[in-house]
Amino acid sequence: FSCYPMIEGDLGWLPRELMPNSIIAEAAFSEIVSPSARNDSEELTKIYDGSASKSVGYWLIEVVDSDEEKGIKARAMLLGSKQKASEVKTKLGEGDDFAALAKEYSQHESKDNGGELDWLKLGDMNSEAFDEVAFNLPLAELSEPVQDKSVQTTGGYWIVKVLGKDEHELSQDVRENLKTKRFNEWFQEQWESSTINSYLDEEKKSWAVNRVAGGK
Repeated sequence: FSCYPMIEGDLGWLPRELMPNSIIAEAAFSEIVSPSARNDSEELTKIYDGSASKSVGYWLIEVVDSDEEKGIKARAMLLGSKQKASEVKTKLGEGDDFAALAKEYSQHESKDNGGELDWLKLGDMNSEAFDEVAFNLPLAELSEPVQDKSVQTTGGYWIVKVLGKDEHELSQDVRENLKTKRFNEWFQEQWESSTINSYLDEEKKSWAVNRVAGGK
């Protein structure tokens, strides 16, 4: 039984085992359909994946002090999506504590310190997107969500459309990928369950070393 999903592109007919991950597989195969049924709906499914890693994040930045010599003193949060950054910005506007929200939501290492970054000069954050906003931000003003493609964040949404479900002949490439996947799973199981016994004691090891050292 195979499914034909579309996730930012056409993946073709795929069995459950070859779906990009278990979250998508669960969504794509969640409805039981007859072997010849087709899903002709135009509806797209939005699936949140907390384990997804991506090269983009959104900063919320506030500059709390400025000095000609030291630079700027700032605090910030790094969020996984523009939507989440907007939600947190709203909470701050309603009076929620910055440090508490940073500890709960930020994905930057400064979260343990409530988002406090101390004094910064240009380049200290290794982010042009951060610097462009932070060093032009008026004191005590919270920035809008700042997109930064130089950071890694987790959590995101898959947009999935199932184009069809059917008993379908798989392509040769898909068959080979399925064989490879199952072999790798079998091999991993064998590796984890195998036991290697060593019968070399120190005397035998010493004898072997001496034989090699003596060229015999």
